[in-house]
Amino acid sequence: MCDPISGAMVASTLMAAKSAQDQGQYRRSQSEYNARVAENEAEEVRNVGVQEENKQRRATAQMISTQRAALGASGVELGSGSALQLQQDAETQGEIDAGRIKSNYADKATSLNTGAMLTRSDGAMAEAAGRNQAMGTLLSGGAKVAGRWYDKNSAANDPAPIRDAVAIS
Repeated sequence: MCDPISGAMVASTLMAAKSAQDQGQYRRSQSEYNARVAENEAEEVRNVGVQEENKQRRATAQMISTQRAALGASGVELGSGSALQLQQDAETQGEIDAGRIKSNYADKATSLNTGAMLTRSDGAMAEAAGRNQAMGTLLSGGAKVAGRWYDKNSAANDPAPIRDAVAIS
Protein backbone atom coordinates (compact mmCIF):
# COMPACT_ATOMS: atom_id res chain seq x y z
CA MET A 1 0.00 0.00 0.00
CA CYS A 2 1.30 3.48 -0.76
CA ASP A 3 1.43 6.47 1.50
CA PRO A 4 -1.27 9.18 1.15
CA ILE A 5 1.07 11.66 -0.55
CA SER A 6 2.05 9.14 -3.23
CA GLY A 7 -1.62 8.24 -3.69
CA ALA A 8 -2.52 11.89 -4.14
CA MET A 9 0.32 12.30 -6.64
CA VAL A 10 -0.94 9.34 -8.65
CA ALA A 11 -4.52 10.67 -8.64
CA SER A 12 -3.36 14.15 -9.60
CA THR A 13 -1.23 12.78 -12.42
CA LEU A 14 -4.11 10.71 -13.79
CA MET A 15 -6.49 13.67 -13.65
CA ALA A 16 -4.02 15.99 -15.38
CA ALA A 17 -3.37 13.39 -18.11
CA LYS A 18 -7.11 12.86 -18.67
CA SER A 19 -7.64 16.63 -18.82
CA ALA A 20 -4.89 17.06 -21.44
CA GLN A 21 -6.37 14.28 -23.54
CA ASP A 22 -9.90 15.69 -23.22
CA GLN A 23 -8.71 19.17 -24.25
CA GLY A 24 -7.09 17.75 -27.38
CA GLN A 25 -10.24 15.83 -28.28
CA TYR A 26 -12.38 18.92 -27.67
CA ARG A 27 -10.19 21.06 -29.92
CA ARG A 28 -10.39 18.41 -32.63
CA SER A 29 -14.19 18.23 -32.46
CA GLN A 30 -14.35 22.03 -32.46
CA SER A 31 -12.10 22.12 -35.53
CA GLU A 32 -14.24 19.50 -37.26
CA TYR A 33 -17.35 21.62 -36.64
CA ASN A 34 -15.64 24.75 -37.96
CA ALA A 35 -14.44 22.85 -41.04
CA ARG A 36 -17.99 21.65 -41.77
CA VAL A 37 -19.25 25.24 -41.44
CA ALA A 38 -16.61 26.40 -43.94
CA GLU A 39 -17.52 23.60 -46.35
CA ASN A 40 -21.21 24.53 -46.13
CA GLU A 41 -20.27 28.15 -46.76
CA ALA A 42 -18.21 27.07 -49.80
CA GLU A 43 -21.21 25.19 -51.20
CA GLU A 44 -23.39 28.25 -50.70
CA VAL A 45 -20.79 30.43 -52.46
CA ARG A 46 -20.76 28.01 -55.41
CA ASN A 47 -24.58 28.14 -55.61
CA VAL A 48 -24.59 31.94 -55.52
CA GLY A 49 -21.89 31.91 -58.21
CA VAL A 50 -24.05 29.81 -60.53
CA GLN A 51 -26.99 32.17 -59.94
CA GLU A 52 -24.85 35.26 -60.64
CA GLU A 53 -23.33 33.65 -63.73
CA ASN A 54 -26.81 32.85 -65.08
CA LYS A 55 -27.98 36.36 -64.20
CA GLN A 56 -25.09 37.79 -66.26
CA ARG A 57 -25.98 35.57 -69.23
CA ARG A 58 -29.63 36.67 -69.04
CA ALA A 59 -28.55 40.32 -68.92
CA THR A 60 -26.32 39.78 -71.97
CA ALA A 61 -29.14 38.07 -73.86
CA GLN A 62 -31.46 40.95 -72.93
CA MET A 63 -28.91 43.50 -74.14
CA ILE A 64 -28.44 41.67 -77.46
CA SER A 65 -32.22 41.50 -77.92
CA THR A 66 -32.48 45.24 -77.27
CA GLN A 67 -29.69 45.90 -79.80
CA ARG A 68 -31.38 43.68 -82.40
CA ALA A 69 -34.71 45.43 -81.87
CA ALA A 70 -33.13 48.88 -82.21
CA LEU A 71 -31.12 47.89 -85.27
CA GLY A 72 -34.08 46.13 -86.87
CA ALA A 73 -36.31 49.15 -86.25
CA SER A 74 -33.72 51.29 -88.02
CA GLY A 75 -33.83 48.99 -91.03
CA VAL A 76 -30.30 47.62 -90.55
CA GLU A 77 -29.60 44.08 -91.80
CA LEU A 78 -28.93 42.04 -88.61
CA GLY A 79 -27.15 39.04 -90.16
CA SER A 80 -24.08 40.76 -91.59
CA GLY A 81 -21.62 43.59 -91.31
CA SER A 82 -21.36 45.90 -88.32
CA ALA A 83 -24.70 44.81 -86.87
CA LEU A 84 -23.60 41.17 -86.75
CA GLN A 85 -20.21 42.17 -85.35
CA LEU A 86 -21.92 44.26 -82.64
CA GLN A 87 -24.04 41.29 -81.56
CA GLN A 88 -21.08 38.90 -81.59
CA ASP A 89 -18.98 41.33 -79.56
CA ALA A 90 -21.76 41.73 -76.99
CA GLU A 91 -22.15 37.94 -76.74
CA THR A 92 -18.37 37.45 -76.38
CA GLN A 93 -18.11 40.17 -73.72
CA GLY A 94 -21.11 38.68 -71.88
CA GLU A 95 -19.43 35.25 -71.81
CA ILE A 96 -16.19 36.81 -70.58
CA ASP A 97 -18.11 38.51 -67.76
CA ALA A 98 -19.97 35.28 -66.92
CA GLY A 99 -16.66 33.39 -66.88
CA ARG A 100 -15.10 35.98 -64.59
CA ILE A 101 -18.07 35.71 -62.20
CA LYS A 102 -17.80 31.90 -62.24
CA SER A 103 -14.05 32.06 -61.60
CA ASN A 104 -14.38 34.56 -58.73
CA TYR A 105 -16.98 32.46 -56.93
CA ALA A 106 -15.02 29.28 -57.58
CA ASP A 107 -11.93 30.94 -56.07
CA LYS A 108 -13.91 31.93 -52.97
CA ALA A 109 -15.27 28.38 -52.60
CA THR A 110 -11.81 26.87 -53.05
CA SER A 111 -10.43 29.22 -50.42
CA LEU A 112 -13.15 28.16 -47.96
CA ASN A 113 -12.49 24.47 -48.67
CA THR A 114 -8.76 24.98 -48.18
CA GLY A 115 -9.50 26.72 -44.89
CA ALA A 116 -11.67 23.75 -43.86
CA MET A 117 -8.83 21.35 -44.66
CA LEU A 118 -6.36 23.43 -42.63
CA THR A 119 -8.83 23.65 -39.74
CA ARG A 120 -9.18 19.86 -39.72
CA SER A 121 -5.40 19.52 -39.77
CA ASP A 122 -5.13 21.93 -36.84
CA GLY A 123 -7.68 19.84 -34.94
CA ALA A 124 -5.77 16.63 -35.59
CA MET A 125 -2.58 18.28 -34.38
CA ALA A 126 -4.35 19.56 -31.25
CA GLU A 127 -5.62 16.06 -30.50
CA ALA A 128 -2.13 14.61 -30.96
CA ALA A 129 -0.68 17.34 -28.74
CA GLY A 130 -3.26 16.46 -26.07
CA ARG A 131 -2.29 12.78 -26.24
CA ASN A 132 1.41 13.68 -26.07
CA GLN A 133 0.84 16.01 -23.14
CA ALA A 134 -1.16 13.28 -21.37
CA MET A 135 1.65 10.77 -21.92
CA GLY A 136 4.23 13.28 -20.69
CA THR A 137 2.13 13.96 -17.60
CA LEU A 138 1.83 10.24 -16.87
CA LEU A 139 5.55 9.68 -17.30
CA SER A 140 6.47 12.71 -15.21
CA GLY A 141 4.03 11.80 -12.44
CA GLY A 142 5.19 8.18 -12.49
CA ALA A 143 8.78 9.32 -12.13
CA LYS A 144 7.89 11.52 -9.15
CA VAL A 145 6.04 8.70 -7.39
CA ALA A 146 8.85 6.25 -8.17
CA GLY A 147 11.33 8.79 -6.82
CA ARG A 148 9.42 8.89 -3.56
CA TRP A 149 9.41 5.10 -3.32
CA TYR A 150 13.10 4.80 -4.00
CA ASP A 151 14.05 7.62 -1.64
CA LYS A 152 16.05 6.13 1.23
CA ASN A 153 13.78 7.93 3.71
CA SER A 154 10.63 6.48 2.14
CA ALA A 155 8.30 4.34 4.23
CA ALA A 156 8.67 1.70 1.53
CA ASN A 157 12.34 1.38 2.41
CA ASP A 158 11.77 1.19 6.18
CA PRO A 159 13.03 -2.23 7.36
CA ALA A 160 11.11 -1.92 10.66
CA PRO A 161 7.95 -3.62 9.42
CA ILE A 162 10.01 -6.63 8.38
CA ARG A 163 11.77 -6.87 11.77
CA ASP A 164 8.56 -6.54 13.70
CA ALA A 165 6.74 -9.10 11.64
CA VAL A 166 5.62 -12.17 13.49
CA ALA A 167 6.38 -15.46 11.86
CA ILE A 168 3.36 -17.69 11.44
CA SER A 169 4.08 -21.32 12.03
